[in-house]
Amino acid sequence: MAKRHTITVIAGRVSRAGCGAPRTRVHIEEMEAGSQERSAEIPSWLLAHADCGGVETVGAPGGFGYSSAMTKEHIPGGLLIAIEGIDGAGKSTLARRLADILEQAGAEVVLSKEPTNGPWGTQLRASAATGRLSPEQEVGLLLRDRRQHVEELVLPALQRGAVVILDRYFPSMVAYQGAAGLPVDEMLRLNDFAPRPHLLLLLDLPPETGLARIRARGDVPNHFETAQNLERCRAIFRELDIADKQVIDASHDEAQVLREAHAAIAAALARRFGSDGKSPQNERRLERLSAADLG
Repeated sequence: MAKRHTITVIAGRVSRAGCGAPRTRVHIEEMEAGSQERSAEIPSWLLAHADCGGVETVGAPGGFGYSSAMTKEHIPGGLLIAIEGIDGAGKSTLARRLADILEQAGAEVVLSKEPTNGPWGTQLRASAATGRLSPEQEVGLLLRDRRQHVEELVLPALQRGAVVILDRYFPSMVAYQGAAGLPVDEMLRLNDFAPRPHLLLLLDLPPETGLARIRARGDVPNHFETAQNLERCRAIFRELDIADKQVIDASHDEAQVLREAHAAIAAALARRFGSDGKSPQNERRLERLSAADLG
C-alpha cells in the first residue's frame, strides 16, 4: 500500500495539510516499486514558497507525483475555470469556496493563481509594492510566468480530468496592460498559447467598492490599485469577447455571488459532459459534481 502525503495548492502557494484554514488538496503519493500509476515531477516553483516552513516529502527521492484518489470523478479534458475582476472583487474568497465545494462533491481540484510564486511572478509581484515596471516589462514577465504555469500545472491537470480553478489568468494581463495603454488585441494574441477557460467568472463591481474592501481588510492599495486605473481595467474586462464569460455582480453578498458562480459551473459541467456524449455514467458524474452544500 502506497503511503499517502498531502500538500495544499492554494492561491499559487503550497503548504502542509493542517496549517490554517481548510484548503484544497492535491494528493502526492509515494509510489511503490514497480507501480504503473502515472506520476509527474513536482514543479520546483510550486514548492518554492510553502507555508509552515516548507513541504515535507518523505520517501525515496523522485518517488512523488500527482495522483488523485480512486473515488474522484474526472471530466474528459478537465474543466478550466478562471475567476477575474478588479482588485477587491472577492476573487480569492470565491476561488477557495468553489474549490472546497467541488472537492467535497468528488472532483479532483487544483487551485492556483497568477502571477504565480515562480521566479517571474515573484519579480512582478514585488514591483507592485515598490513601483511599477514599464508595461512592456510587465508583459514579458507575465508571459514567462504563464507559460511555465500552463506547461507544468494547468495542462497536466486538465489532461488528468481535474477541475482547475485560477484566481486570475490571461484576461487580467489584457485588462491591466490594456489600461496602461497597450493594444488589447495584441495582448490577446500574445496569449494564444494559453488554453481558453471553459468558464470565465467575471466579478464586476465599482472600483470604489473594491478599494473600500481592500482598506477594510487592513491592506494599503498598491500601484495598480487606483480608482482611475481600476475603472479602465473594469471597462476592458466587461468588453472582452471571450466565450463562456459569466458576469456576476460582485457588490452582492458572498452567499449570492457563490450561488451564481456555482450555477454557472453546473452549466459548464453539463456542456463538458454533453460534448463527450450522453451516457448513464456521464449523467451520474454530472449529478455528483453539480451537488453542493452552499451553506
